[in-house]
Amino acid sequence: MTELLINQIAPIAATAIVAILVAIIKQVGRAAIEFFVTKKKEVEQNIKINGHEEELNIAKEVWNIIEEKFRITENAEQILSSKADEFDNLLLQRIPELSAKNLEDLRQAIAGEYNKGKINLAQGTEQS
Repeated sequence: MTELLINQIAPIAATAIVAILVAIIKQVGRAAIEFFVTKKKEVEQNIKINGHEEELNIAKEVWNIIEEKFRITENAEQILSSKADEFDNLLLQRIPELSAKNLEDLRQAIAGEYNKGKINLAQGTEQS
């Protein structure tokens, strides 16, 4: 009688245990997928941010080159050429994939930062 009872309950218990394990594995798998998707988005965002920081640093270097060239040079021919055009050309040589919009944005960001420094110095405050 005991064997008959075990033979009838064992398949039902095994099926129940398998169903519970499948449900647990499914939940763990779903959580793992969400985790990896979140990590992927985070890494992609960091790549974009780092790329933009690199572009900004290159734009600052180019700005300083142009400022130095126009500050030292008193030649009328070089003064007549636009600093903005020269900045654009030199920056495009260093970062050829920039769009016109990105180029404009970088120029404005650098000009704003540079002019902010000039205003702070003119007012006698320390430049941060």
